[in-house]
Amino acid sequence: MISSANITVRSFEYNWLDIFWEFSDSDYDERDHEWRVVRSESAAGPWSALTGWIQGVHYLRDNITSMISRTRTLYYCVEVRAITNPSEVNRLGPGSLRAAPGLVGMELIRQVRMELMYSGRMAFLVPIRTIGMPCISCVDMESGTKFRSRCEDCFDTERAGGYLSPIRTEIDVAEVDSDTRSTDTAKLTQNNTSGRMSNFPPAKQGDIVVTSENKRFRVEKVVTTEHRASPFEQNIILHEIPRGDVEYKIPIDVGDLTRYDTEVDTRVLTNPTSDDVLSDDDVRELLGMFGGVKLI
Repeated sequence: MISSANITVRSFEYNWLDIFWEFSDSDYDERDHEWRVVRSESAAGPWSALTGWIQGVHYLRDNITSMISRTRTLYYCVEVRAITNPSEVNRLGPGSLRAAPGLVGMELIRQVRMELMYSGRMAFLVPIRTIGMPCISCVDMESGTKFRSRCEDCFDTERAGGYLSPIRTEIDVAEVDSDTRSTDTAKLTQNNTSGRMSNFPPAKQGDIVVTSENKRFRVEKVVTTEHRASPFEQNIILHEIPRGDVEYKIPIDVGDLTRYDTEVDTRVLTNPTSDDVLSDDDVRELLGMFGGVKLI
């Protein structure tokens, strides 16, 4: 079965996107396969089909959703299956309308990700939906007004489903700054902070960040650092969501983060020159690149 494809997304208009794809797997005859194009706001899905199963077509113009939004990123995949085995489907991609990084850009991305491996923590980024049907549980279909809050069907986003599939990433979250203000009836506390992450997944205002301690933050602002129009770092402003708000009802397995979160060996902190710390062959090989080190 075809297992690789080059997907290109281009557009010079805000009313549509042009998607081109070609299969780079030469071991199979594409005449024995059929495919369809699927789309999502997140690289992790969920995916919705834009076409039926087709053959001999390598171009699609998506004019269903306007690209006038500056924060919306659409991802496209090509799902392929063999005609003789339609139950097995390969999803190839995704591709999006983003500038591909050059050699310098890829090196900058690598350096940021290496830094976050040590300074950051595992977290989930949960993208908010910007397209889709209104939530019938809290939005009046005739007037378009919201008639109830704390809706567990859309999590107060007013769109059915509310959020897309969570994406695991590494974020360096700064210390939370608490600001308490007194009113005539109560004291209000605002907890805000900032964070730093790599170019992927792309964050936007309204997304949710979930840490391994199940602290949940709403993205308020994103400042992207780019090299030749290709982003390699994101600095985000976060607002901590009070416990008990409806965003804590978003179903996420926080245990997935604790399994990936690396525990630091105390010997590394107390005695970094110990031979036990350097017992891993990979570390020795890395030190060998700088002339080696003699262990006593």
